[in-house]
Amino acid sequence: MTLQIDLPKQFNVADYYILPNQTPERARKPYMYCGDHQLTYGELHAKANQVGHALRKLGVEPEHRVMLLMLESLAFPVCFWGAIRIGAISVPVNTMLSSKDYLYYLNDSRARVLIVDAALWPQIEPIQKQLPHLRHIVIANGSAAGRPSLDELLKSESTALDTVLMSPDDQAFWLYTSGSTGDPKAAVHLHHDMVHVTETFTRQVLGLNENDLTFSAAKFFFAYGLGNSLYFPMTVGARAVVQPARPAPDVIFDVLDKFKPTVFYGVPTLYNAMLNLYEAWLEGKNSPPSKLPTLKHLRFSVSAGEALPPDLFRRWKQHFGTPILDGIGSTEMLHIFISNRLDSIKPGSSGTVVPGYEVRLVDEFDKDVMDGEVGALLAKGDSGAAYYWNKHE
Repeated sequence: MTLQIDLPKQFNVADYYILPNQTPERARKPYMYCGDHQLTYGELHAKANQVGHALRKLGVEPEHRVMLLMLESLAFPVCFWGAIRIGAISVPVNTMLSSKDYLYYLNDSRARVLIVDAALWPQIEPIQKQLPHLRHIVIANGSAAGRPSLDELLKSESTALDTVLMSPDDQAFWLYTSGSTGDPKAAVHLHHDMVHVTETFTRQVLGLNENDLTFSAAKFFFAYGLGNSLYFPMTVGARAVVQPARPAPDVIFDVLDKFKPTVFYGVPTLYNAMLNLYEAWLEGKNSPPSKLPTLKHLRFSVSAGEALPPDLFRRWKQHFGTPILDGIGSTEMLHIFISNRLDSIKPGSSGTVVPGYEVRLVDEFDKDVMDGEVGALLAKGDSGAAYYWNKHE
């Protein structure tokens, strides 16, 4: 069954996640690690406020889009929440695409401001004169000739900001689909959508707590990664690790070994690659490290994106001793809505419906199929996208 969460008529989701973490003790606690750097909950609040002020000076108003073409870094959550705090709409996009793709994203979204990582500026520079709606480009994590840097814009801004109160049903952020069936579509998510996910999946299935340290191989621009790294930890005052490199298995093992997270989020393709590398190391192949990773620090791992084969579950648990919770989610539904549970895991199955959601399996005539028959999966829940921007269906 669906879940009704009562929220005030005037509401901003940034406050929902940021303000409960501003007690003196929690504000000093690290929220996120990236390499040798960290961001505390208090710093997140202060810097997000500075971003809000800076965006206002660039002419950003409520409902304007702010596109984030940013690698994993401590600057991402600051910019994501800073835009939302002033009523603007954050639009994180895939960092592994071409100039042509970004031309489409920027013109389709009509973003007023683009915050782009210095490392990705070469993808934007050739198209900057083809963007009639874009007013400003800001460079994060570095510099580019002729463009203001994020650090420059923030250094003189106040760390105090009055949040713009919206409606729970106002737009908060967009996530673009992969475009596997045509042009990518922007799934429009509202201020209440993340709340629904955290009150259902995060609390009732994962059971995260403030002592957890999480690491997601999926990036912020994926709905899966956005929950895993950005707002799931904030729900309980936990910590997260992010890393900007592509998720090669050796890179992932390095992060797991260095930070020793308690919860890891991956996808079946990555789990398979990691297991293949680990098993090669056991045989003395592929230049094994002097000390093989044990991953004893993990409480459990999570998988989504495609079905997790039973053999991957078995091999992972055999080598590392902890389970993988497989589930089904989507960009449109924002995160996982069918999942295994720690006390009820069936390898080869995606599990059962997460509390707060309803699902049906139907045929081409929208009739429920019989047990054992193939059908189309329909999902209903309050985290579902309101619609596709400019793509009515």
